[in-house]
Amino acid sequence: MRELKERGTTVVLTTQYLEEADRLADGIALVDRGRIAHTGSPDRLKALVGAHAEVVVPHPEVMARAAAVLDHLTGAEPVFDHDRCAVGAVATDPTLTLPRLVRELDAAGVPLLDASLRPPTLDDVFLRLTGGSRTTKEVAA
Repeated sequence: MRELKERGTTVVLTTQYLEEADRLADGIALVDRGRIAHTGSPDRLKALVGAHAEVVVPHPEVMARAAAVLDHLTGAEPVFDHDRCAVGAVATDPTLTLPRLVRELDAAGVPLLDASLRPPTLDDVFLRLTGGSRTTKEVAA
């Protein structure tokens, strides 16, 4: 398929393997309940969703302060993983960087074991933009 694409042939691919679509597709149409819900390049669709910020703290008592910082930076409701003492949120602000996240946490007195800012995958895009519907199919062109 990649060779066909490189030679200028248009390929329409229906797949549920979003890593494959991300590697091969110039344009993607997310189909939700039989209708095209969103279209765009993989990068454009990922920009709609935002990166995933996560912090891991040493003590459960610190999780609320970490959540407040994430809420402030992302505007999204934080999600708690109490088993790992981790707090995560989706950052739709494309200017959020890991150094900024760490500086804000430090300024709030939040001790860290780990902090990460992971770009979204097409799986993240699919789940967020379609409301998590498992009956949805993806079409990459």
